[in-house]
Amino acid sequence: MGAPIGTVGVWIKGGGAGFWSDDCQAALIACGINPDAAGGYGNVSAAISKTREEHRDRRIAEAAASPGRDHESNCGLAPRKTGKRGDCSCYESPNVVGEMGSLRPPASGPETWLLANSEAGHIGADGLMRTMGGSNRGSACDNQVPGYRPDDSFTVLHHGDATGYGMHRAVRARELQHEAFLKGRYPGGTIPPAEVGRGIDANANMTANYTGTGPRFPGMASQGERNAMTAANAANPALAQATDNVRGQLTNDLRDRARADPNKVHIAAKVDEFTNGPSSTTPTQKAVEKAAKCIADKAKQTIHEMQRETVDTNSTVSQSQACRDAIAAHNADRVRRGLPPPHATRFSDLPPSAREDVLRRAQPEIAARNAALSTPPVPDTRTPAQRNRDCLELQGNQLASMMRKDGTFPPMMGGSPTNTPRPASHNRTSFGRPRPPN
Repeated sequence: MGAPIGTVGVWIKGGGAGFWSDDCQAALIACGINPDAAGGYGNVSAAISKTREEHRDRRIAEAAASPGRDHESNCGLAPRKTGKRGDCSCYESPNVVGEMGSLRPPASGPETWLLANSEAGHIGADGLMRTMGGSNRGSACDNQVPGYRPDDSFTVLHHGDATGYGMHRAVRARELQHEAFLKGRYPGGTIPPAEVGRGIDANANMTANYTGTGPRFPGMASQGERNAMTAANAANPALAQATDNVRGQLTNDLRDRARADPNKVHIAAKVDEFTNGPSSTTPTQKAVEKAAKCIADKAKQTIHEMQRETVDTNSTVSQSQACRDAIAAHNADRVRRGLPPPHATRFSDLPPSAREDVLRRAQPEIAARNAALSTPPVPDTRTPAQRNRDCLELQGNQLASMMRKDGTFPPMMGGSPTNTPRPASHNRTSFGRPRPPN
């Protein structure tokens, strides 16, 4: 791991290449997926919007100038009309790939064009993280995966859009098929954790296996997935194929960039292996399988990261005097022994034995808060923001009591004031203990 090969991180806060292993980066590049264009939903969505806005502003200014320049033929604005920023869709044209690279160097044209023409694609579908039928997308009280935080949910670029064409439409269609099945099978609205894991695996597989002409390897796709890809591509076959061409350019650009860096040349060699040649942009099945696993592993790892954040920022135990005392004692002991920073600042930083001691000492306070949070006031006059905080506090308490020694969590359902935590005996399946993608 190390510095990114892709440079689209100039757009995305917390760009993703730093958290991939070298083999993961190579597999993703072979599949035409930019390792750097990944991260939390909020950051990736903001980057996509900013890319479109900057290109729209440039083209509107050029249309107004003399001699100036016409909008692209696909644009929602007349050739020389300025209009509103949101009406300009020049960025969708494959003819502008080259000029996109001058928006924010060193991000290349293919990198930036693919960013602008994608959506932040959830690998763990938002609908699987909340109780089926839950209507409040941003409400923690609808969480069926405790500690789920929508803006931090792991995403990669899904080219196209959910209602138009391309990868994003295909993946979303598969998600809806899965959700419809789950609603029929689990009419109570709460699904087993194993189904969440299967949904993540399926989204990752479709992301790696998708092309503008259908799955790279049909044997890796179900009939429903093949149908979803066919319908998505038929909506705009020319643009779907053009997107594939740009993805091929991206593969070559990132491979060449790695080849020119003595510290990354081994990744370029691995891309060659994953594409059966130094200039091929067609990934092998091994590359697609590897890329899908890397994406799914990172999405599952991110769930645990969100859950730790909920423990550390929202739980009763993290704000308790017992926790503050334990952090102070732990840090004092490290100083006494001459150990260097970083020192503990949060509950999850403490060693397992110290966490267990904090939970024991804070148990009366936690029990009192859980009782209060599990019985909403009547009438419920809390603001939506307060209800959200209360739900996250209860979920944080549940998670703190079940944190494993390695800082991960077993699968849990419920955890809101209207859906109290189930006992550990209900935790029959697991996402597995995530490890850094490899």
